[in-house]
Amino acid sequence: MKQVELVETTDTHYKISLNNKTITYPRVTSIIGSAGLTNLQYVKREVLEANAKFGKFVHKACYLWDKNELKESTLDQDLIPYLNGWKLFRREVKWAKTILMNEQLVYSHKWGYAGTEDRLFAKGYLVDIKTGLSVYPPAGLQLSAYAEAIKEMTRIVVKSRFVVQLKPDGYVLHEFSDLKDLGRFFACLTIFNAKKEWKL
Repeated sequence: MKQVELVETTDTHYKISLNNKTITYPRVTSIIGSAGLTNLQYVKREVLEANAKFGKFVHKACYLWDKNELKESTLDQDLIPYLNGWKLFRREVKWAKTILMNEQLVYSHKWGYAGTEDRLFAKGYLVDIKTGLSVYPPAGLQLSAYAEAIKEMTRIVVKSRFVVQLKPDGYVLHEFSDLKDLGRFFACLTIFNAKKEWKL
């Protein structure tokens, strides 16, 4: 049995202790960004940081609610509509009942990357939570990378990949079914590793 301990998390990588050996893995989102598939250079840095911070708060609220550990009376009013969207999704979608993994670190030792999945539901339904105004195709690459890591770690095969886009008035469910997504992610990984090797 592999003994895994999270040592450090940054915006670009995870450092983990695997069987008492420390390994640094780049984050899935950093790998995709390195290939230029996240077109955010025209967005002001302060806007990106504010949106990312808000998204983290929403993720945390949903995480705690799913664990029955959320004190909703202490929740910021701006977060409540998004949490309600998550509750509605969990109530309406038949397969979104039994959670197998909740905000868990996943990694591929074979391919050398790591990330944090948002939810893995029973029967192989993988979900990523987004709070932005739009959902872009690279989300499919992100989910496919998580699915590959989950299969390597647990032998669970992801059946379907979705983004749940939470909105102030509910949610939108986006399915990503393009079989080319994993190959595209590996192409990003190749570019990422080449840039690292060549110090670009």
